Amino acid sequence: MIGGHLDDVVETRPRRSEEFTDALERGPELVLRRLAGLARGLVEADHAGAEHQAVGLDALRKVHPVGDAPETVGTHGLSGHAFSFTGPAAGATVGTSVRGIGQALRCIGSLLRYTRKRRGKLSLSDAYQEREVQLATGKVHLLEGGAGRTIVFLHHSWGSPGWLPVHASLAASHRVVVPDLPGWGGSERPAWAREPRDLAILGGRILEALDAESATLVGTGFGGFVAAELATMRPLDALVLIGAAGIQPAGGEILDQMLVSHRAYIEAGFRDRDAYVAWVGEEPADDVRQLWDFSREMTARVCWKPYMFNRRLVPLLGDVATPTLAIWGGEDRVVPPECATLYAAALPNCRVETIEGAGHLVEIEEAERVAGLIGAHVRTCGKGG
Repeated sequence: MIGGHLDDVVETRPRRSEEFTDALERGPELVLRRLAGLARGLVEADHAGAEHQAVGLDALRKVHPVGDAPETVGTHGLSGHAFSFTGPAAGATVGTSVRGIGQALRCIGSLLRYTRKRRGKLSLSDAYQEREVQLATGKVHLLEGGAGRTIVFLHHSWGSPGWLPVHASLAASHRVVVPDLPGWGGSERPAWAREPRDLAILGGRILEALDAESATLVGTGFGGFVAAELATMRPLDALVLIGAAGIQPAGGEILDQMLVSHRAYIEAGFRDRDAYVAWVGEEPADDVRQLWDFSREMTARVCWKPYMFNRRLVPLLGDVATPTLAIWGGEDRVVPPECATLYAAALPNCRVETIEGAGHLVEIEEAERVAGLIGAHVRTCGKGG
């Protein structure tokens, strides 16, 4: 099914252009629906990579012309709401203040990136859906893909970067769910939430809404802080903490994002500047900066004093029997690797895997290796939801 039609690919190809033209004239909501439909269609069609790229590029040109037609498409922005071109239009960025369009572009971007990587073949693990679950405290936006035992990812303080290679890799054999934490991204903000433990309470409600009360919980950075708090409240199949905040380091400190620029903070998450530029570009798009602003505001609400740790957490972790894997980048400049050792000391059943040469965003820089570690950890643990 391409563009909402059941025709074969050849017959629907002219209609794509007509549909996007019509969508642009009728408003952003239609653009969102058309682009999301196109992304789903790309997976179902299972064509050669060139076909996927041609369709995706045609859609992107219509959303935001950039002059010379680009030859290839680069990685999407970390927020999932920007799309960078390479080739003749190198450095140009497709961005829009309409968040829905950015979400659709994020979907197409993930598909195109995997098409190139896998030489024209798309796997169903690359496909995901966007949906919402309703809690008493508001709606929660999430991405979901794959089938099997449930793995739920909790994102960094700067928000969800969308459907990443590590998610797609695990979705080949697991159900992977990536929610926007309440107050971030497309999830409604709970005005009463004032600390990570409040978000952990809501995290438990999210698991219940997903029928995944038995699940593996993966937390990255700030999301690891929330995941650790949640683990003290309820049993889990397994816990994975990736560069997790939450414990105060003795010999250093967690980088305070309130004292540096957005760009400096995100760049510090990568092993080096080249890795940062490869994912974000030389300059983040305006809508990306805006989303970082929103995320920083929510971060300040829930973990300003003390910043990114809870003195009550360590004593509570002592009763957590959940099998835990702590994954750290050896060059983490945001949350010192010392914190991995502290988590291992606090949790009765925790082991540490350090990936040398990787930064705080190790799940981005070393996606396949991290996915392998998570998958192996899940297999060694009990039954999953």
